[in-house]
Amino acid sequence: MSFRQKTKQVITINITDIRHPKQKKKININDLELQLRRIIDNYFEMNGYGLFNEAIEALQEEGVLSPIHNKQYNGKSPALPLYYWVNMKAKESKWDRLKMMRLSGTFDFSYYEAHPEYQTEEEWERIEKLYTFLQTADVREVVSIEERSLELFGHEKFLQDVKEFPEGKGFLSRIGISEEELKMVKYGEPFVFWLKQGNYWCQSLPEQCRSARHLY
Repeated sequence: MSFRQKTKQVITINITDIRHPKQKKKININDLELQLRRIIDNYFEMNGYGLFNEAIEALQEEGVLSPIHNKQYNGKSPALPLYYWVNMKAKESKWDRLKMMRLSGTFDFSYYEAHPEYQTEEEWERIEKLYTFLQTADVREVVSIEERSLELFGHEKFLQDVKEFPEGKGFLSRIGISEEELKMVKYGEPFVFWLKQGNYWCQSLPEQCRSARHLY
């Protein structure tokens, strides 16, 4: 996860904790930044305020925050209004906040914060399986997407077949994990050809067929 993503995620989690389904809440933007500085190491070295500013503007565009224009600002450059409304949330979060915080260094939960309908028990179980795998990913061998999908989710087509597994196709994008991190690659489709010099059918990947051809 990039420093930019982590900045927005920490802010979003803090804001979500005070969002109310029936009324707006007022926050001091300096207090929110102070909480971020306490959580993120190297805040100043990584241009923390610049990223904080970007995250606040993004949350404003998403309708999570609304600035209170009363000519009071936070005293930083670029300036932000000192106070914001935390707008009402449409649905309650379903997942345990502490569990999300523990895994926030590995996963990006921004999508789930914006789409709480995806906070299902089944989705969380998949996330936990990913987390367990990633603890030993450095020593794992690269395999096909189908093989890794079978290992992690119980079906080789889970990550690719949108008709049979509509919740699987976009799962890695939702949680912010790449195929490379899961040590899996997409191989080409098997093909068949006839080797005239020997009565041999090759139905495999190209490199395997080339190897077989040398045997005849």
